[in-house]
Amino acid sequence: MEFLGGTVKQTLPFKELYSQARSTDRLNIQLPEEFPKAWLYLLICFASSTKDMMVFDTQSSVVHDLLDKGMRKVVQGTAKKSLLESLVFTPFELATLINFQLLEGATAYSQDIIEPYWQYLRGLVSHHPYPSTYLTSVY
Repeated sequence: MEFLGGTVKQTLPFKELYSQARSTDRLNIQLPEEFPKAWLYLLICFASSTKDMMVFDTQSSVVHDLLDKGMRKVVQGTAKKSLLESLVFTPFELATLINFQLLEGATAYSQDIIEPYWQYLRGLVSHHPYPSTYLTSVY
């Protein structure tokens, strides 16, 4: 049972990674020959487990090695593909979405840089002893 538990632990991250792939992408994944060989060695391993533990140990290590090599080949083959093919958004579209999120609460009034200065100037004029003269001299 330890052998099966170890095999599950070994292949679980691989399974979780590739189970998230779309079915069309899974069709494009080339499975290396190490996987069917590992299956055959696994069957030999179970068949020999009741008769000869030495054969079982040897075959079980071969199964683990073949699974490692096979998973490595699949991951390397997948890594060679361009990430741009799998993107939902291009970088420019993502930047645009971020801008929309940032500007969601902003109004046209808050984006006008002149208005805060105009309010500040009005505040200065209201504190000036001659507001109407000052305002007409400024503009």
